[in-house]
Amino acid sequence: MRNRLVFSAFSAAAVLAVVWPFLFGGQLAWRDMLVLDYPQMTASNFGGGDLFARNAPQDGFLSIIAVVMPATWVVKALMVASAVGAATGAWWLSNKELLPTLSAIALAVANPFVIERLLQGHWSVVIAAWLLPLIAAAALNGRALLVWLLVFVASLTPTGALVGITVALVCMNKHRLVTLGLGVLYLLPWAIPGIIATFRGGQDMNPLAAAQAFAPRAEEAVGTLGALLGLGGIWNADAVPDSRHLGFALFGLGVFACVLLGIRSVPKRLIVLALVGMGIAIFAWLAPAAMAWALEHIPGAGLFRDSQKLLILALPAYVAAI
Repeated sequence: MRNRLVFSAFSAAAVLAVVWPFLFGGQLAWRDMLVLDYPQMTASNFGGGDLFARNAPQDGFLSIIAVVMPATWVVKALMVASAVGAATGAWWLSNKELLPTLSAIALAVANPFVIERLLQGHWSVVIAAWLLPLIAAAALNGRALLVWLLVFVASLTPTGALVGITVALVCMNKHRLVTLGLGVLYLLPWAIPGIIATFRGGQDMNPLAAAQAFAPRAEEAVGTLGALLGLGGIWNADAVPDSRHLGFALFGLGVFACVLLGIRSVPKRLIVLALVGMGIAIFAWLAPAAMAWALEHIPGAGLFRDSQKLLILALPAYVAAI
């Protein structure tokens, strides 16, 4: 009972430390994030128009919400709830011992991936990252209804939909066919306008330049591989906290070492997911020409142009191992 109180208090502190900017009034604008109180119901918000459907379905969802209430309220509530979900998922995946569980909660809520994506303004990707450990834990425990709800929320972004569905299918023992069917439905708001744009002809793009521009990036004292192992390495250096430039990225290697020490207690399914996500990110860094070929010839590969975000698949395993 005492430990539960400690876990709850620590979770609340960790969540508040990250989401406090979302607790104030005002609209949300920071780099790639622009959430207005009342966005207009335009075709581009639903994946139409001349641009790629990068912001579908999140912008369309916010346009619909704005008919009833300010969209910013919903985004702020989702950010707080998802961060709480990260702490809950960490607790479910942990061994319930005091220090390991506190470490798992801290890692789930405030890891470098989450912080760097927040500083880039990728709020819907962060929601998916926070929910993924809880999706994994719920799937491993056979809580199908909860899994379907969480994947639906993660599907505000195409990346969240794909990783949420993947983790759910890998970790569930039952109801996989229903999960797959729901997953296809969750993907349609992004996939349909994407397919239409492909046939219509999209924007011109230099595949190799795109692959190089969005490849994982080295961080101070650890290089590119060390940054990835520590769940960092986002392509935009401006989205990296100053502390990372002062050698704090070395702590990520310490976290990775702890993960290796605890990896034996992690379900093999989570380890496979981590290896796939980490492997693709490392491959894209080492072989940008191969990524460029995929961008040019494989439909939908543009979703993985920013390959560092696939580290999101490693989060459940890291949290469980720590």
